[in-house]
Amino acid sequence: MQEESKKAIVTKIIVKRIYDDGPDLSYLDTTPEYHYGTDGSNWSHVSEEDRQKIIDQYGSIWEACIAYAERDKERLEAFNRDAWNMIGIRAIATIHIPINYNSTNLQTISSGGLWGIESDSDEKYLKDIGKEQVEELKGYLRTLCVENVDDCEIEEH
Repeated sequence: MQEESKKAIVTKIIVKRIYDDGPDLSYLDTTPEYHYGTDGSNWSHVSEEDRQKIIDQYGSIWEACIAYAERDKERLEAFNRDAWNMIGIRAIATIHIPINYNSTNLQTISSGGLWGIESDSDEKYLKDIGKEQVEELKGYLRTLCVENVDDCEIEEH
C-alpha cells in the first residue's frame, strides 16, 4: 500500500464579495472648491487638451467642478437610498491537512481582501480584483507548501 501524502492540499478557492457595513464615503462629500483646489491646483495634472475638452463640455473648469460636486452629492444620496453599497472582495481557501490516512483537519486561509469597492462597479473590474485576490492567496498557499495550488477549482460567490 502506497503511503498517503503528508502535505496539505487545497481543492477549491472561493472568491467572495462581502458587504462592507462601515465604508468611508468621505470622497463623495465634496464641494466645487474641493474639485478645483487652490487657484485650480487640483487641475495641474490635467493636460491642456483634456482641459479644453472639459471647458468645451461645461463652459469652464469651475462649472465642471460644480457639476462634479453635484454628481458626488447625487451618488451619496443614491447610497443612502440603498441603490448601491460598498463591498470588499476576498479569496478564501479551505486546506485539507492530513492527520492520518483516514482523516484530515480542515483550515481556511484568505487573502487580505480589498475593501471600499462600489458594488455597481463594472463587472470586469470586479472580476479583475477577484483574480488579484486569488493570486495573492495562491502566494500564501505556496509559502505554506500546500499542494494543488495551480490546479484547484476557483469559484465565485
